[in-house]
Amino acid sequence: MTDTSTVTDGATELQSKKKQRFEIVAAVLLGLATVAIAWGSYQANLWGGLQDKALTESARLSTDAASEYAEAGAIISLDQTLFVEVVLQLKQPGADEDAALDTVDFITTNMSEEGETAVNEWFDNDLDFPFTDAYYQSFYAVGDETIEASDAKFEEGSTNNTTGDKYVLVSTILASVLFFAGISTVLQTDRVKRVLLGGGALLWIGAAIYIATLPIASL
Repeated sequence: MTDTSTVTDGATELQSKKKQRFEIVAAVLLGLATVAIAWGSYQANLWGGLQDKALTESARLSTDAASEYAEAGAIISLDQTLFVEVVLQLKQPGADEDAALDTVDFITTNMSEEGETAVNEWFDNDLDFPFTDAYYQSFYAVGDETIEASDAKFEEGSTNNTTGDKYVLVSTILASVLFFAGISTVLQTDRVKRVLLGGGALLWIGAAIYIATLPIASL
């Protein structure tokens, strides 16, 4: 009886130690998963903020570009209207040439610097038309650069959104780790418990490796 009782007590003690070790491992896994989820959620929120900031800046730049294009269009329209007046003065039949030239000089001084230069070159070199692609580009270049900056900010916002989504995905995977580790502690079948805990551990390792490859946002 004594030997049997000793063996039984030893087996019970061994079983108790195995259960204790298992619960410690499960608790550690639960802690690691919780910390990783907190980190993933924190990063997802930061990347969401960066996304909003980039998209807001993109919208502002787009509005600025529209204003710059509108201003350029108004200047070009004025230059072209005044150029018509120049042509009318030069083509006016029977007009005094000196007086016409004086009027042309007065009209061109009311043009933009680019427009005045273009018309003077047209007049001096007998060109077909003063307003070349270079003339138009001199006004639209600023708007084009602003649009490019707006597009770049929009792309940055899209990238930030994608990164935030990746952190959300990792956090979701880690939530399943909490489920597997937690339920493994309440089941009675050792094999099922080990499978669940082992599966949770593998998921945590995979998620940890993946989250380590993601860029980190900071305040």
